[in-house]
Amino acid sequence: MIKIRIAVLSDVHGNLPAFEAVLKHIDNNNIDLIYNLGDLIGKGPSPKEVIDLSMQRCHVSILGNWEDFLLNSGIDENPIRFYRNQLTQSHIDYFKSLGYGIEFYMSGRLIRIFHAHPFNVYRRVYKFSDLNTLLEMFMFNQNLSCYKSPELSDISIYGDIHHTYHVTFDDTYFLSKFQEYKDLLGINFTDFSIKYANAISNLRGRQIYNLGSVGQPFDGTTASYLMIEGQLDSKESSPLSISFVRVPYDNRLAAELARNSDMQDKDLYIREILTGIYRGLMT
Repeated sequence: MIKIRIAVLSDVHGNLPAFEAVLKHIDNNNIDLIYNLGDLIGKGPSPKEVIDLSMQRCHVSILGNWEDFLLNSGIDENPIRFYRNQLTQSHIDYFKSLGYGIEFYMSGRLIRIFHAHPFNVYRRVYKFSDLNTLLEMFMFNQNLSCYKSPELSDISIYGDIHHTYHVTFDDTYFLSKFQEYKDLLGINFTDFSIKYANAISNLRGRQIYNLGSVGQPFDGTTASYLMIEGQLDSKESSPLSISFVRVPYDNRLAAELARNSDMQDKDLYIREILTGIYRGLMT
């Protein structure tokens, strides 16, 4: 079998210079497939151009919460009106064609990929979320045709939160989680072990990745994506590589595009892409 390289990216959010820089980096690194996890629009000034580029370049794309909101909400006020007014019917049809997740075997591991949560594109999950919530990130959703294998995934990958992280659920992780809960909640080890027995048992040995954001990272000012290398569609165990990639881009050009646009909250957006700090944390 031939090794395949897959680039997984998410949350471009209308930032065309960042998207172009990531695609150029992908082209220069012999990557075979591009998977896009949604939120192409929102936040930034170039939704039409970003969607067009995604339609041309991404082999598989799925729905983000911004696309779902544009399609299914009855709200017609800014900022959603700004994005809706720039889109053609072909863009809307593209959104309607997008599934909610991607599932495949690679080098013997079952990998599930989704925008935010396997059951809900609006549910936000973080590295510090409760263990029972983190277990949900590996669960099979029988109501979605994009998922075929009824077991828990070995590796789950998602976007949405704009912060890269990776966790391997092993004894070191569980001990650190207990210490975190002990410090925050005053829970003792026995109560922790009983309360989270099912989560600990089922999470053990699995891995979760958040790949950050192409267009609006909140852990720096470089665009991020994930590269997976292994034997695609193989249930036989073999070497598998998953790595974070950070790509510098011209964020001052991105800021200028926003400044010259009619988008809403441009000052907050510009500050975010120049500093990598979420507007809710700014003082």
